[in-house]
Amino acid sequence: MTLFWILCALLVLLAVAFVVLPLLRATRIDIGPARAALNAEVYRDQLQELDRELADGVLSAEQHAIARAELDRRALVEAADPAGVSTSDGTPTTTARRGRWLASGALAMVPVLAVTGYLALGNPAALAPPDRQFLEMVDALAEKMNANPGDPEGWVMLARAYQITGRMKESVAAFEKASALRPDDANLLAAHADALAMVQGSLSGKPFELIVKALKLDPDNQTGLALAATAAMESGQFDESIALWRRLAALVEPGSRDRTAVDEAIEQVRQVALAKGVKLADPASAVVSAGSSTPAKAAAAVAPAAATTASGGSTATPSPSISGEVSLSAELQRQAKPDEAVFIFARAVDGPPLPLAVLRATVKDLPLRFTLDDSMSMAPTAKLSMHRQVVVSARVSRSGQAMPQPGDLIGTVQPVAVGATGVQVRIADVVR
Repeated sequence: MTLFWILCALLVLLAVAFVVLPLLRATRIDIGPARAALNAEVYRDQLQELDRELADGVLSAEQHAIARAELDRRALVEAADPAGVSTSDGTPTTTARRGRWLASGALAMVPVLAVTGYLALGNPAALAPPDRQFLEMVDALAEKMNANPGDPEGWVMLARAYQITGRMKESVAAFEKASALRPDDANLLAAHADALAMVQGSLSGKPFELIVKALKLDPDNQTGLALAATAAMESGQFDESIALWRRLAALVEPGSRDRTAVDEAIEQVRQVALAKGVKLADPASAVVSAGSSTPAKAAAAVAPAAATTASGGSTATPSPSISGEVSLSAELQRQAKPDEAVFIFARAVDGPPLPLAVLRATVKDLPLRFTLDDSMSMAPTAKLSMHRQVVVSARVSRSGQAMPQPGDLIGTVQPVAVGATGVQVRIADVVR
């Protein structure tokens, strides 16, 4: 916004220059030799006229001398001020004063007219920062939905807007209202399940119920299949998870980004199974299994295990975790303030930058013993348990933002095996 106003000021100054400079130049324009020649010719004509009147006896010698003296005086004044901008006593003429007044008026009126015109015809609201504009639009949409709660499309739009702004609980509430209005919409049910899983950190319970319902309505629903495959892996049913992923792979275009993501997900399931010492079924039989049963049945097959995990039954497997201690180096302690945020997180060694688990603390809590596990994940499809090795980092955020900024203090340890304890993370570097 500051840049916008700077550009506006420069354009206004340019406009003022176009208007004012010609006016100022007009008050002191130099007409040069042409005006001087005209003055000389007029002087000669008047002098000749006086001489004729003296010869004809119209003027006496005394009167001729007085008139000649006045004519000479005027000639001297005009020679000193050929443009005529001053009177005989040196004061500006009316023309000169008018030019200066016009220039001053233009200098004042151009900016006033420019600002007034923009306020009347432009869009001043567009000068607000984009983030604030979007937040205002979200709040306005929320007010509209409260006044008209029977619009399912509006609730879906509001739910997704809440997701973008990180207000996940409000997003789930909006999806809940949309699902109640459209209970037979598979896409909506899958999106509702995904949002709810992000809030509770697991696909078990109600999210899984929504997934099963979505796949019964539409066995080829891609979001439902992805979530069901993830839920199967969460509950330890790796063969069923791979079967669901393969079902999804058959629905996406070969060579596309979606297909690449599905292939990576299948490999990820294999790696998790390998890390847990689980022997997978023959790939051919897994494909046959997926083809011989509907996706809805495949998803329903993992429900008992998911329910057992959710209820804390004896078959529940403890979620893999990483624990250790974060400390701040003595050299950087003076640079950090006690109330500044500290983010402790794990991310994949070679994967996307999305953290697999995040813990927030403050500088005054350091040194701090920490534990990262799947309950701290930001998305159901990006969890600590899906990897064997990760990168563990701790960062002091000077701005309080989750994204790293220059000047932040950071420490990193890699690679760290999932399940490791006693990991020591020392914050000793500055983000450049």
